[in-house]
Amino acid sequence: MRSKLAKSALSRLFAGKKLATLMDLKHALRTKSTMSVFRHLKPMGYLTSFTHRGRYYTLETTPEFDANGLWICDGVGFSAHGTLRNTLVHLVDASQAGMRARELAKLTGVRVFDALVQLTRDERIHRKQLAGAYVYLSSRADRAVGQLIRARHLQKVDSHASTQSASRTLWIFAEILKHQSSENPLDVRALAGALGVDVCELSDLLREHGICIRTEADNV
Repeated sequence: MRSKLAKSALSRLFAGKKLATLMDLKHALRTKSTMSVFRHLKPMGYLTSFTHRGRYYTLETTPEFDANGLWICDGVGFSAHGTLRNTLVHLVDASQAGMRARELAKLTGVRVFDALVQLTRDERIHRKQLAGAYVYLSSRADRAVGQLIRARHLQKVDSHASTQSASRTLWIFAEILKHQSSENPLDVRALAGALGVDVCELSDLLREHGICIRTEADNV
């Protein structure tokens, strides 16, 4: 197929659908040759998906990339940085406190473990263990040091918040046990006010645990 006709055929294909497989492209160009497809596709500028083993293609002008340089369309991911590995390197480098595997998987929508292992082996990123999980850091030493410092700070903040939450929970139940007796049911409204919690939620919680409470009806 001549170049002008091929370009017209591909333009029609991508005007009707944002993504295309190799079979779609061959059908549009009426050819069985893979080389012929990419010979005509290359001048138009195209991107290959970093998901689905690179099975999908789109024109460079189609994606609307987010702040991370990612574009997900119908569950298919494209990146302004090209491959999955290049994308992971960019995301790790750009992060303020490094990134964990689960965070990268959530952003990209794919399994990233194997790619992270290979990138670490190739020293394109570094990793440090923090609180039982790996934090992936920039391969640039100066950048990685700053990321690790911030990651450790955030870990301390999260740990402190978790401890406070657990302490508050223990305190609430201690207050409940202190005030509760079969002869003197809990005044749930007064207790909710003292604890700073929603009275309805506290009432439901106490009833679920079989704790005797005083309701408004009991005060009539």
